[in-house]
Amino acid sequence: MDIERIRQKLRAGALPRRRQSKTWRGTGSARICMACDRIIARDDTEIECDDLEGRPLRFHKECFEAWETECEAGA
Repeated sequence: MDIERIRQKLRAGALPRRRQSKTWRGTGSARICMACDRIIARDDTEIECDDLEGRPLRFHKECFEAWETECEAGA
């Protein structure tokens, strides 16, 4: 997890600052993490939520937590 990368993506609009309230947790799906651009391996915990338009957002657990913290801080 790279906090500066998350901040840059938030500033650039590549990551949304808000999401819908439902969140799902599960095993990694081998898809790309929205925050760090790395694959979420099958042995990782994957967090999925939807942006306000209903598009899915997928994160490593640590990346999701950092993204939420930055959104709350108003990065």
